[in-house]
Amino acid sequence: MAEGTSTQARDYLFSGGSPALAAISEAASEMEHGLFGRITDRVAANARVIRRAPEAIALTGIITLVGCYFALQHLHRERVADLNARITLQDRLLADYRTKLNGATPDDAAIQMEKLTSLLAETQKASAKPKENLLQSRSGLAILAGCTKTTIRSEKFKTRK
Repeated sequence: MAEGTSTQARDYLFSGGSPALAAISEAASEMEHGLFGRITDRVAANARVIRRAPEAIALTGIITLVGCYFALQHLHRERVADLNARITLQDRLLADYRTKLNGATPDDAAIQMEKLTSLLAETQKASAKPKENLLQSRSGLAILAGCTKTTIRSEKFKTRK
């Protein structure tokens, strides 16, 4: 009895006279069981609800579309704000580099870098020589200090005896 009812519902639903709907109706009547039969039954039941309350369905669809629009608009604004912040940061970095280079061309900057590198190497070599001398003099002083302490101790030891 339930199968006859679903067939009647499908016939009622697809009785629009369209060849495509007629083909679907014939296929549905051939497939009373299975997944396709259940899907067409569900479509028929939903179609009846839509026919009885088209305004409510249309309103639900419009509300859904508007909600999706605002959600996507919000995500888009966040993305644009992030990209604008990145652009601002890049502009600041570029301005900092330009001020550090004092408007020099890339070739001028390369020459200046080479000069600074050679100056740094010379300074490091020059500062290494006094350190060596200082270390040598400190080690000599330590040896002298050690000798004087030993001498003082031995003199104290002699005076005790």
